[in-house]
Amino acid sequence: MYDEKDPRDYVHSCYRKETYLQVYSYMMQPMNNSKFWAKTSKTGNDPRQPPLFKKMPRRHARNRRKEISEGSSGHK
Repeated sequence: MYDEKDPRDYVHSCYRKETYLQVYSYMMQPMNNSKFWAKTSKTGNDPRQPPLFKKMPRRHARNRRKEISEGSSGHK
């Protein structure tokens, strides 16, 4: 290679084939039914909730400039 340097010296270990094979060497065992799942609280209810809705600020609505021939809309 250029400058006789090994390019693998400049690549992080997480991108190497050996690391990939080591990470995915263990197989996750499937479960037969949801009744075997671990309970998340004492009552068995799922305490996780979606985040509260927060109304985002918007650009101020502006009235368009009307032509003189259009006149006013008639209300305030």
